[in-house]
Amino acid sequence: MNSSTSSRMRGPGAGASYANAVEAVCFDQAGSRFMQRKITETHGDELDEILTCVSPLVPALSRHAYGNYIVQKVRARHLPGTLTPALSADLSRLPMLLTQVLLVLVLVLVRLLLRPTLP
Repeated sequence: MNSSTSSRMRGPGAGASYANAVEAVCFDQAGSRFMQRKITETHGDELDEILTCVSPLVPALSRHAYGNYIVQKVRARHLPGTLTPALSADLSRLPMLLTQVLLVLVLVLVRLLLRPTLP
């Protein structure tokens, strides 16, 4: 199904509701698996439409238990030069974000270890 077909099926002005549906699906376990399959199996305009909806969600998805698998699937499917500029920028910040999360976890662990124990 191409973009014009999927747009006709959704009706005029349904782009926002489609994006909202994609967002809701990405944060669900079964929905995440569905989106991973769609990203793997879909091509052309339909894939572009999915990536356009997923792109603004990358920072939140990368930190989510199920959503991070979608980000990994996007990275595995596309070379950095073929991504949209916004999605490429979000994905390039992912290693820095992970480093920051690890640093916070280390600081929390150190703080817990150094905290005096109660008798």
